[in-house]
Amino acid sequence: VPVTVVVEESEPKTYFEEEAAEKKEPVEIGEPVVIMTPGNVCISMPTGHQYTINRDNEIFPDVGLLLIEGDIQGAIELICAGQEFKAEKVIDLGPDLKLLDGILYWHGQKQETTLAKRILNDIENDTFDERYVKFMQKLMHNPSYASVKMLYDFIQHNDLEILENGDVKAYKKITNTGDGPRDTRTKKVPNYKGQIISMPRNMVEDNPSVSCSQGLHIASLEYAGGFGGNSLIEVAVNPADVVSVPYDYNQQKCRCCRYEVLTGVDKPVGAPDILVIGAAGEILEQIYLEEETKED
Repeated sequence: VPVTVVVEESEPKTYFEEEAAEKKEPVEIGEPVVIMTPGNVCISMPTGHQYTINRDNEIFPDVGLLLIEGDIQGAIELICAGQEFKAEKVIDLGPDLKLLDGILYWHGQKQETTLAKRILNDIENDTFDERYVKFMQKLMHNPSYASVKMLYDFIQHNDLEILENGDVKAYKKITNTGDGPRDTRTKKVPNYKGQIISMPRNMVEDNPSVSCSQGLHIASLEYAGGFGGNSLIEVAVNPADVVSVPYDYNQQKCRCCRYEVLTGVDKPVGAPDILVIGAAGEILEQIYLEEETKED
């Protein structure tokens, strides 16, 4: 329940302490101003300090009783004690993500996105789903301002699933060829189940105003299902790897720099675990994780 203590110093002295400290040269100081209403109490000190509390707080009646009895100092101490107790009630949702007094903070910055509101609403209604917190933790490491702002709305708009690890499940149309499953546009990039397809991020178009450009494309089920190619696969994308969500196409597709193939033809023995490709589908690097593990 919110308790607000507004001060001008990090560790303010009370009015009475400051008055006692002024022994060298007596100064005429005004009296505290106390405003009590049925909804809140506000104590304004001559020093400029202000202490407020509203009726929703459980200590509100006790503060009011102290003030009626003329114990202003006791009322202030009770308000401050309530503030300290509230501070101990911070909910830690993981690295750099905290819930304090009904507000979600990332690195101390207030979060008011649709995603933040979803998490807060779930906590309030006892329907907390850790997947959304994991998703947000990853999303906040995305260097793109636009992607951070747009991605969750893109997911909601297309009814995409957030996986247990916080990644997003999306869809991609590929072409099954005599050489195996390949990307539909260049027919050069293998897309076997279990493979990770990657492209240097600075090669992916990051302007959402550009409709069609280079990058790894993933989409909603509806959009991918109507695209060229003859096979539909599911892919998992880390929210940090989404580069842009084009405004066109009813915001049903996005460009990313990395995805993992979840379904389709199993990766054959000897095929690379990770493929790094260029804008035209050329293979820039092949990474074999199993061989590297054996060498270690």
